[in-house]
Amino acid sequence: MSDQGDIKDGAIHISKGKIKNVSLYSDLKQKLPELEIVGDGSGIVIPGLINAHTHFSEALIPGMGSEMTLFEWGREIVTPVSENLNLETAREGTILKVIEMLHSGVTYVNDMFVHSNPKIMASLGVVDGLNHVGIRGCVSYGAEDCTDGV
Repeated sequence: MSDQGDIKDGAIHISKGKIKNVSLYSDLKQKLPELEIVGDGSGIVIPGLINAHTHFSEALIPGMGSEMTLFEWGREIVTPVSENLNLETAREGTILKVIEMLHSGVTYVNDMFVHSNPKIMASLGVVDGLNHVGIRGCVSYGAEDCTDGV
């Protein structure tokens, strides 16, 4: 969108990950005929989305316990799984979930990792997974008031 509204038949010149120019396609093509064209002209461009609340500690259990209440699910599924997470499983689960998110336009995540086993520090696996994929994010040590030693 510009001051005049939507840009119909617009194009974006991106170089080295930076937006260099937003203009009509015909104007950009005339100025820079050697540029590679990506897309078919029928799409839209929006800013990257932010997933402000996610739990990568639960990345490997999608759909499990869907018939349970939230509290049953937490007690019977999430806690036992998270007690057995380690750096590697947290990393792999994060990579899988982040790839799904990228396909939906998410470019930044805020993870609130649930630590049922604080001695392992599995959230560091989340950091490794985010770095591996190359997405930006914030990883916090999830707050718990019912785990010994926290």
